[in-house]
Amino acid sequence: MNKKLIINVKKVEKKIEIAIIKNGKLSFFYKESINKKISVGDIYLGKVKKIFNSLNAAFININNYKDAFLHYKDLYIKNNKKNISDILTVGEKILVQIIKEPIYNKGPRLTTEITIPGRYIVLIPFSDKILISKKIKNKEEINRLLKIIYKIKPIGFGIIIRTLSKNKKIEFLKKDIDYLKEKWNNVIKKIYKNKITKILNEENKYLCILRDTYNKDFNVISCNDINLYKKIKLFIDKFIYKKNILKYYNGYISIFEKYGVEKQIQMLLSKKVPFGKGGYLIIEHTETLNVIDVNSGNKEYPSLEINLLASNEIVKQIILRDMSGIIIIDFIDLNKENDKKILYEHFKKKMKIDRTKHKILPPTKFGLVQITRKRFRNQIIKKFKFNYKDTNISPFSHIYYIESILDSIIIIQRKKKKNDKIYLHTHPFISAYLKKGIFSIQLKWFLKYKKWIKIISRDSFKYLEFSFFNEKNIIFNNK
Repeated sequence: MNKKLIINVKKVEKKIEIAIIKNGKLSFFYKESINKKISVGDIYLGKVKKIFNSLNAAFININNYKDAFLHYKDLYIKNNKKNISDILTVGEKILVQIIKEPIYNKGPRLTTEITIPGRYIVLIPFSDKILISKKIKNKEEINRLLKIIYKIKPIGFGIIIRTLSKNKKIEFLKKDIDYLKEKWNNVIKKIYKNKITKILNEENKYLCILRDTYNKDFNVISCNDINLYKKIKLFIDKFIYKKNILKYYNGYISIFEKYGVEKQIQMLLSKKVPFGKGGYLIIEHTETLNVIDVNSGNKEYPSLEINLLASNEIVKQIILRDMSGIIIIDFIDLNKENDKKILYEHFKKKMKIDRTKHKILPPTKFGLVQITRKRFRNQIIKKFKFNYKDTNISPFSHIYYIESILDSIIIIQRKKKKNDKIYLHTHPFISAYLKKGIFSIQLKWFLKYKKWIKIISRDSFKYLEFSFFNEKNIIFNNK
């Protein structure tokens, strides 16, 4: 597998964009402000402002414009008290950690169970428990890791053994623990100052991604900002040890265009997402609900085959867009119970790559699949501003969709051993775009398909309307 981590710093916009490319395909995308104030994992010394017995919760002042929310169940206590008012009093200082960023009009959510994550280990102050990642299955490896941790665990700390600890030697694990203890000692020093303030920043997002996801499959880490490059280099030298993987990019075109990210991000902004064989998804986002509608676009393929193909793209889109809350998927109707079972099991298997906590419910009698997915921050899609007032789809995405339909038409023709002429009727703007330049998209199609696609401009068509014809009949209609 070939993986690249690409970091695009936009100084004018004060934004940072992070992408992971896996075998040429965008598999992760994140965008945030360079000067972001609150992140999951930040630790604060806060002050209890209000207690609400009816909610069994408290609001905590952390010097944010919105007070943070602390529920009783997120209190790390070792007694049998069940009311938050028995534990906290207004005005007292409390050490807390962000577990959810501010979302919409809600303030951040807190916990008092502090955790400090490293590459191989998570350190838990005020605890003595030892936990191990469920993804480590081998019993011999579990016993080996537990034996090591019992030897090196510092007194007064709990430990979570992360998946990346698998097969690692004791020196790597001890170095990680020593690093985390040093971070905790810095927290203690700031606590003594007794100020309501942030006392530990979670690692910057790009370092979190390196810390949590880096493995031998990565062959390039590229960044277009020299200061960020230097910070990443220090991190790599300390924890990764792989030489010549980091590159500083200062070319004339944007770093995302250089690595083919820009075009794929345009698809991320689209309401309509093609997934092959003429099929496409319609994705609708609201504040609390995401709806994904699966459309075949072509009746040549069995519904189960289209649904299975769609489920692969749906998993990708859920992760890329960081969809959260409730997700409803309306698959194409299946008549056979066995087909429904095959689809459900296939989808659950594909969703196992999702690191965010989620639950998939069985299909309803109407064929709807519901997912609940934990929310930590605003969805990626909310962070973009669309440039097209009359549509939710970018020009590139629209061309990409047209080409996916054309792919299916060509495949069907070849299967049937036909060589009918193909005509594309489309909006004048799209027609002009497809024909633009000496090496136009129309010419690229000719080289790709060994077939000339005649493009006909239609003034009566709306921007996103198009149709494919042969010499006698309509082949596909998107009107």
